[in-house]
Amino acid sequence: VYNAAASHPVTNEELTKEAAKVLDKPLWLPNVPEFVLKLILGQMSAIVLESQKVSSEKIQAAGYSFKYEQVHDALQDLL
Repeated sequence: VYNAAASHPVTNEELTKEAAKVLDKPLWLPNVPEFVLKLILGQMSAIVLESQKVSSEKIQAAGYSFKYEQVHDALQDLL
């Protein structure tokens, strides 16, 4: 069993900012308070608010290599 984790994980905020850079678009995101997300999303807010500490070490030790090591490179190809 392997975790589906990036070799260099980033936060949702970092991913969003990097996507805006790659797309050359301005970014304006309001800082939504935690209680508002809990009120709107209920238990699903945990997906947005909680962090998952997983590692890709096991799959890399088995010989897997990532096509893109950094999120910028992956977004360049994707977007």
